[in-house]
This record gives sequence, structure tokens and C-alpha cells, in this order.
Amino acid sequence: MKYRYFSIGEYPRSGTPERGLFTLNEADLPELDDGQVRVRNTWLSVDPYMRGRMQGFIIFDHWERYPHFLEEVGPLVSADRIDYEEIIIEGLENTPDAFLDLFQGANQGKMLVRL
Repeated sequence: MKYRYFSIGEYPRSGTPERGLFTLNEADLPELDDGQVRVRNTWLSVDPYMRGRMQGFIIFDHWERYPHFLEEVGPLVSADRIDYEEIIIEGLENTPDAFLDLFQGANQGKMLVRL
């Protein structure tokens, strides 16, 4: 059985990364040991920055308020009073393009890759 994964050949020294930095690889899955399970991912969240490079609101800085947020905002989303947008990209092979699109402002909301 095979699996696919991306590797970064070289981290960008400055500016926006380019598509050629990413390589889609394929390898054999190792046999499972006793007590191990295999999980198949069907979604990949594409996020452009490491925490140290992020600017603006970082949810984990306010995690203690999350229950209050769900209590207040959850019913509004359920009642279609708050709009949200998700961009769904199909296929692992399109992940580099999805990642690079984030640097060009192509997303409005959460961008996901359906594996």
C-alpha cells in the first residue's frame, strides 16, 4: 500500500514561496505493529504562516473565551444570520497551488484541500 506526502525542497529565503519548492512524493506504508491503527485523512487545512509570523487575531490567545463564543455565535450560524465561506480544493496534488494562492489573497475564509 502506498501513501503520498509533500516535502519542501528548500525554504524560501524571502518573499512568497514558489511552486517549484514543493515535491509530491510517494512511499510504501509500513506494516502496523500490534495495537496501532491507520487513519486516512480526507481533508487538509492549508495555512500560510507559522504562529511567529502571524499578525492579528490568534484564537489560541483567547481560548478561555471560546465556550462563550460558541454560546453566542453558534445559534446565529445555525439560523443563517452569519455568513461564512470555505474554499475547497480537490486533490492532494493541488495543495502547493492552494498554499501559494493564500499569499495572493485568493481565499476569503478557510481554505481546505479534500484529499
